[in-house]
Amino acid sequence: MRFVLFLSLVVLAACATNPAPFNELAPPDFSAPTSGVCAGPARGGVETLTINADTPAPRCLKIRPTQRLRVLSKIQLPARVRVGGISFNVPAGKATQTDGGIGRYLDVGGHYVSISSYSGNTELVVVR
Repeated sequence: MRFVLFLSLVVLAACATNPAPFNELAPPDFSAPTSGVCAGPARGGVETLTINADTPAPRCLKIRPTQRLRVLSKIQLPARVRVGGISFNVPAGKATQTDGGIGRYLDVGGHYVSISSYSGNTELVVVR
């Protein structure tokens, strides 16, 4: 009986310490509310997301897999930007750009962009 109790505790501890896999793709209804207001994709090779003092602009951005993502900071603090499996620092008042097309990092679909300087997020929709 003690062995079964011990084994149960070990299994419970293992499950508690291994969180569920984190999936960056948004739910199926992700783009439904914002599909009409998403900016882009532009014809050039770069799409820009701007970090303002209160909110990112645009709130929803469409981007092709071959385009690069450029994040421009208009705030006076460094920001940490996370989207999908990538994250990078954006210096205060400067810009940072992915070194390749966003399709190298993200699958087609909706993704949330998390910005450390405030709790508001933006949406990035990778399209073909």
